[in-house]
Amino acid sequence: MTTSRHLVGDPLDEIVELVCGVERHLAGDEVRQVVARTVRGPVTRRRVAQELRSNPRVLTTGQYPSVWSVGLLLAALRKAGAHEVSAPRCCGCGKELRTLFSRRGGYWGCHSCLHPPELCTACGRMQVSKRDRQGRPLCQKCPDEDGTETELVGLVARLEPPLTAEAVEQVLIHVAVRPVVRRRMARAVLERPGLLTGEGAEAPEPLVLRFIELLITAGATTVALPPCPRCGEERALTQKLDGTRVCQPCYQSTRSQPCSRCGTERPLTWRDDAGLLVCAHCRRRDPVVRERCSRCGKLRPIAHRSEADQLCQHCRPVRHGTCSLCGLHKTIEISQATGLPWCAACAGRWMRCSSCSTVAPVRAGTLARPVCARCHNPDPAFWRSCGRCGSGWQLTTAACQRCRLDLHLADLLAGSEEQIRPDLLTLRTALLGVERPDSALTWIRRPDVLAVITRLRDESGPIGHSILDALPPSAPSRTCAASWSPLAPCRTATSGCSHWSAWSARPSTRAPTPSNAESCTATRTGGCCNGSGNVSSPERTSPASSTGTSSRTSRRPWPS
Repeated sequence: MTTSRHLVGDPLDEIVELVCGVERHLAGDEVRQVVARTVRGPVTRRRVAQELRSNPRVLTTGQYPSVWSVGLLLAALRKAGAHEVSAPRCCGCGKELRTLFSRRGGYWGCHSCLHPPELCTACGRMQVSKRDRQGRPLCQKCPDEDGTETELVGLVARLEPPLTAEAVEQVLIHVAVRPVVRRRMARAVLERPGLLTGEGAEAPEPLVLRFIELLITAGATTVALPPCPRCGEERALTQKLDGTRVCQPCYQSTRSQPCSRCGTERPLTWRDDAGLLVCAHCRRRDPVVRERCSRCGKLRPIAHRSEADQLCQHCRPVRHGTCSLCGLHKTIEISQATGLPWCAACAGRWMRCSSCSTVAPVRAGTLARPVCARCHNPDPAFWRSCGRCGSGWQLTTAACQRCRLDLHLADLLAGSEEQIRPDLLTLRTALLGVERPDSALTWIRRPDVLAVITRLRDESGPIGHSILDALPPSAPSRTCAASWSPLAPCRTATSGCSHWSAWSARPSTRAPTPSNAESCTATRTGGCCNGSGNVSSPERTSPASSTGTSSRTSRRPWPS
């Protein structure tokens, strides 16, 4: 696709050129200052430049429809002393506007035209600020206490006898601070009580799901969070599709289309100058989204902006200081969670939290007493959620480590096929269930691990003992073999699994980790898989093992 001269780099120059072509009373430097102060960010500037190219008459007429940022620019230019540039005009009465109000479709206007006055149904005043249960307008002074919150508390008390009315009222206050919002959520539940017992995916208000979650946290047992109606997984229902709330992966799958440049089927959220849909990968490579670095002069994505300059990733200022977590003098960044400096190693560090004993990313504290995100700030509104699975307690909306592991395993186990074979799903489930997905992601990228997984993927038949016996005697082979559960009953240790018996005669040069010590010991002692897929050892059996039941089961496989 060919790119115009103005699109390469910052479109600020093009906006200034288009405005100066109409306005003669303002100097170019004054126009640049107004545009830079009003239209901020490269995305907004590209949108304004494209609008002014396709609709240049808006500069002289001020007529709708147009993008909201163009109306703000027109108002700012008129305030700076422009004469030829028109002020934005109301879509209703046509008068010049100094303060803009807008609505969908690119229409802007005055408040009286876009928001017609209404009379309060109780006192007849015009300061309407809310509506009652029947949708009638009310002013701020007229109460709207129709008893919906009390009815909701009684409904929950009948469903959950152990919960007191005071506990339910506290949950309501945590759901929403404003009484108007609480009443709106209560009305939705009272109109359809089944939302609390599994039909929450049909909730008209997203706060209903938050209410259910807090009730479960308070000790409710009858109330249940709904699974995703499309995939059946128990995930956060953060999106709405065809009137039903679904999880983020299902929502993204419906938005997947072939990219107009690379042809890959992905969720597409960006259009180029020609109106074609482009994926995020191709967008990052597009020269349109790159700007000229103030220091090196190259067209690159900007990583640092200030009043004086904009710098790329290579030229951005680097800070050196003492990390608040490890105490070492390194290159640091300021943590969004604590506001304290931390290094890149600590920003990606996983440890067991000293408060809740959960293995999670470290977000506060020190290496001696690490603190996870949930314990550092228990307010979910402070944190971001994963853009794929919806899990919270993150600093960004990027895919979490477990989602990244899931995507990598899907590509690795599927290969050239579109779907993963059913016999390989066990390995995928075992690796996704590990305690630290970041370590599992690093482990499956090792060349020896890739060789084992690729060999298992390329097998034509189902995975069985004959295929596992043919694997080379290595740690990745043992880890993959220990994670298999849908195996047929194993033969005796003397006649079967000869591959592992030969390996067990070799001296051990590496101590097993606590998480995989049991499976390694069972394998070295000639253990084999029972019918349920658990690893049993002849030296570690109870009297119950004579009946064919193992007294110990191998733990979840851990990358070794």
